[in-house]
Amino acid sequence: MDAVILAGGKGSRLGGVLPPYMKPFMPINGVPLVSRVVDQAALYTDRVFVIVAPENAMQMAHVLEGRDIFMIVQQHATGPGDALLLALALTKDDTMLVLMADNIIPDDDVANVCSAGRVSGYAIGTSKVETAGEAQRYTRIYADGAVVEEGLKVTPTTRPGESYTVWCGPLVLPVERAIPALQWALLANGVERKIGANLQHIGLTPVLVPCKSVDIGTPASLMEVQV
Repeated sequence: MDAVILAGGKGSRLGGVLPPYMKPFMPINGVPLVSRVVDQAALYTDRVFVIVAPENAMQMAHVLEGRDIFMIVQQHATGPGDALLLALALTKDDTMLVLMADNIIPDDDVANVCSAGRVSGYAIGTSKVETAGEAQRYTRIYADGAVVEEGLKVTPTTRPGESYTVWCGPLVLPVERAIPALQWALLANGVERKIGANLQHIGLTPVLVPCKSVDIGTPASLMEVQV
């Protein structure tokens, strides 16, 4: 199994908290976040691809110098969907582990997602989040595991404290099905291509693997992982 690290995030919601550099380079207890994720992926996979945006390519090469990786630069940084397609086209394996360079996940949870993916061919790391605040940015996974929805829609009937099962970052994808299924249409703004809402088009029921994942996207989450 190969792995891909999606490492093009800009960290726009962290403005004023960190110096002006890309989110994967954030130091977490003195270690760049992308370095942690790459080292973690290498424990469980044969090859690691790191997909980067053009503007962070040189710094990424410096940060990851000496690591056995394949660094791929997107011609145009049009979102995580395009980045994932690049890696899926390069792997020669049947399955691929997907990790986000702005997530922190325990090693045991990554191992569990890999194990489930090797058996089933399709596994999704999940966690529980409440509808308020950050939960609205996640991809909801329904009870049968076969249908996902990009973002949580808060309605007048939503109860305070209600929680949903959501995709929290790690995936193992069946490559042959994922490439044709994840042919994203551009969003209305014509820029960012998504991943989560299109997982349903793979046409298989994934194994859902509970994970303790922290998405480093806000000042609060950054403080949480530094403790």
